[in-house]
Amino acid sequence: MNCRSFIGAVALTTALSSAFAPSADAAIVVSGPVNITIGGVPPGVFLNVVTGQVGTSFSGVPGADLNLFGFGASLTVSGPIVNGAQSPTGGFARFNNSNNVSNLASGALVGDLPNMFFQTINASISTTGPTGSPFLLNSTNNYAGFRFLNEETAQVHYGYVRLSIGATLATRSIIEYAYEDVPGASIFVPAPGAVALLGVAGLVGSRRRR
Repeated sequence: MNCRSFIGAVALTTALSSAFAPSADAAIVVSGPVNITIGGVPPGVFLNVVTGQVGTSFSGVPGADLNLFGFGASLTVSGPIVNGAQSPTGGFARFNNSNNVSNLASGALVGDLPNMFFQTINASISTTGPTGSPFLLNSTNNYAGFRFLNEETAQVHYGYVRLSIGATLATRSIIEYAYEDVPGASIFVPAPGAVALLGVAGLVGSRRRR
């Protein structure tokens, strides 16, 4: 490695460590690699991001935080149902008044931001919109932000889910997800490979099954 490459690598590691290193007060909880197929018809798949439990019914996944489903080459996402209604504290991130969930770029923040809104029910994931941030076919670099009510803290937390999409939206799966364990704290969408790099270095909080 030449001097310039070494300096660049050190700078990258320092920046990533600052963004993701756990402390006594904070840690990013990362699922690690998963392969959760998203079903083609409702109810699709339910996921509790705190426990890691997955199932095909809301009643079968206590405290479910995310619901993803679709009809063929369509994909819809929702927050959890609480007392028979969509939870106002859940949902997937979109910018401004777009009806579609945004595919978030590396470095994007997910949180209580002025231009970020959270669709609590039947938000669409699309490869044609919203303008500037549609989801990508034949790609594993698709990131959707979300918020959820953590049953352990009884407060809102923010996270992201990474999706793999094939030649059409009919082929889709969850391959990773993460959340900030400090209530209300924003979370960065990582650069491709950054979470794996930091995981090797021991700088990311691992999945804590309780």
